[in-house]
Amino acid sequence: NKTSPLCDAITYTRGLEKIYREIWQEWCSEKEVNSVKHSDSSPEIPKIESFNALIQQAIQFNTLGTLQAEQGNLERAIEFYQKALEYDPNYHPSYNNLGVTYTRLGELEKAKICYEKALAIEPELLDIRFNLGNLCHQQGELDAAISHYAQIILQSPAYVSAYLNLGNVFRDQGLKERAAEYYLVVTKLQPENYQAYNNLGTVLLEQGNKEKACEYFEAALRIYPQYEVAKTNLQSLRN
Repeated sequence: NKTSPLCDAITYTRGLEKIYREIWQEWCSEKEVNSVKHSDSSPEIPKIESFNALIQQAIQFNTLGTLQAEQGNLERAIEFYQKALEYDPNYHPSYNNLGVTYTRLGELEKAKICYEKALAIEPELLDIRFNLGNLCHQQGELDAAISHYAQIILQSPAYVSAYLNLGNVFRDQGLKERAAEYYLVVTKLQPENYQAYNNLGTVLLEQGNKEKACEYFEAALRIYPQYEVAKTNLQSLRN
């Protein structure tokens, strides 16, 4: 029923954003008052007896942080995520979001601490482990990255991005044949994954197999004709 308010996504989203905006404005106002009255101390968290109410506050501040992050206001986003954790110190989404935000700011050690805290709370959440694996790869901790990606695949054999990134790590280690094996797995699990075809082409080109590399670059472009990386690779190969 298209007229049902439950199906009216636009109205629902606008209403939700209005509520969060009001919460944000109220919190900012309280913060300004507290900064005047207690300039040497941080604002106290209101005493809320209900555990569910604490969780709801954490969810609301986490959502406000996400809205700020989407707008590029990363420092303000961090404030809201930290505020969420004051209400619920075990609210793992805020730790994960802090990790993502710190990564965007280039503060990788802080990001790593946040991912590890989130994973300690919810060790079975694979997206958090994937983020941590990506960070380890970015920091050059390749063995740690491999361990995280391998554990994800063990728990969820259809987690395509873990295979792709594991291939990237093996390529960085110079293990091109092993990298190619994982890229091939991606093409089987997700035939429309143009990155896997491009990465296969890159590995084959590094091995001197120009003809096969060309085929994979062309395959990537058939899936996504605007993929600039594959365009550049193919053009370089033909020149």
